[in-house]
Order: sequence, then C-alpha cells, then structure tokens
Amino acid sequence: MTTRYLINPKSNSTLRILLSGLLFLSLVEAKAQLQTFDVAGGSAGNYGSVRYNNPAAIGQKTVDKLTYSDVRGRCFWSDEWSPGLLFLKGGNAIKMRQVKLNLYTNDVHYIDNSGSELVANSGLIKKIILFSTEDTLKVTAAFQSLIGLTKDDKEHYFQVMNEGAFQLLKNVSVTIRKSDYDPLLGRSEFNFVSSTNYFLKDKVSIKPLKGLNKSSVFSILEPTPEAEEWLKSTKNKVKNEEDIIALFSFLSLEKK
Repeated sequence: MTTRYLINPKSNSTLRILLSGLLFLSLVEAKAQLQTFDVAGGSAGNYGSVRYNNPAAIGQKTVDKLTYSDVRGRCFWSDEWSPGLLFLKGGNAIKMRQVKLNLYTNDVHYIDNSGSELVANSGLIKKIILFSTEDTLKVTAAFQSLIGLTKDDKEHYFQVMNEGAFQLLKNVSVTIRKSDYDPLLGRSEFNFVSSTNYFLKDKVSIKPLKGLNKSSVFSILEPTPEAEEWLKSTKNKVKNEEDIIALFSFLSLEKK
C-alpha cells in the first residue's frame, strides 16, 4: 500500500528559511554538544551519548604504499585527509584527526599519533562523520554502513545526504578496469571506474531510486496535490541531488 503524505503549502520566504536551515542542521551541533551525534540511526533529534575510545580499537594494520601509481583515477571519497568521528557498532566512538574513506576497498584509512597510515578493521564501524579541515564544527559528509543493498550483497558505506524522516542515500562503488594491451605503452592500463546508486530511506524501509527524477521518487512516494503545489511554488523540478534533498527535508519537516 502506498502512503500519501499531506503537505501544507507555505509562503516562498518561509520555505527558503526552512529549507536553508534544515539541510544538515541536525548533523552540526554546538561545540559543547559535539558528543551527541546520532549513533543509533534514529530520527533527527533522537541522539545517544557516545564515548571516545583508544584508536587501537579499530585496528593497527599498517598499510603498504597507497598511491595506486599503476591505476588512473581516484578511489577515495576525497583525496584530502579530514577530521572525523568513527562510530563503532558496539556503541562507542573514536575522534580522529585524519581520516579517508576508500570506496574501492570499502576501508577507513587514518593517521595514528606516530604518523603511520593505518586501516580500520573491517566490520567495526557503522557510521562516519567527516568535518572540514578549516572548521572542525562543520560537517562535510556523513556515511552509514549498510548491508544487502548492492549487487554483491556485501556491507558498504552509503553517504547520508540529509537528515530527517526521509533521507537520500548515495552509494558510490569503485572498481578497477583493465584495458587491452597497448603496444605503444608496452602494457595494459588500469583505471578506477565508479558507479553511483541512490536510495530513499524512511523509518521502515530503504528503497532504490531508479534515477534522480520526479517519476522515480513519486513511484515510491505518491504525490498529493499539496506536494505538487509546493514543488511548483519553489520551482523544484526533482531532477538532481539538490532538488531531492530539498523535497525530502521538507517532507520530513511536515511529518513532525
């Protein structure tokens, strides 16, 4: 059965204030409240306390040279190191100064106090919060570990694009593609190749989106006349990440 969500139209000025203030607001807390990020995967505002553990809890496996010099392209979510919080499946968390997410191996890389590059043990981390290097109170990305949503049926990190009752999840999968032998180079070339899939997450389920478009979204969420009116008044075409994040954030606000 398809659920219908009734949306009350607002004025354009009010909508602009609501939407600009809502996006990622629930991820960014005041400095004194930094230990209240959502570690239970609940709805916005339903936060649990976390404790900071010794980084040794996530592994001390030294990594060999990670330049991937023979492979063209990028396998990390970002080539830059970022401050981060790693939330463990046991309920605790670790505050790290330098973190990277490897989308090819699905590993979390970090720099320990001695300056060595290490990889966290697989399967221990359920959520990652990355912060800006310029402002460590500004969240740049949030990832949640989920299983059973990809073709290989394995556990992968999904980027949480917004908080609220309706969330857009983004999964980027990176593989290596080997080209045919090039006689001019005297070798084959290797390239990182990425593919992106999106999902709609609500309180009861996670469903794949066939594309970033209106028909894909409303094949899962049936639009009401009020929703159509809101989309029209805000000129939201539901055709990209920004449009869908705004729509989901507004739906989440109306559902409260």
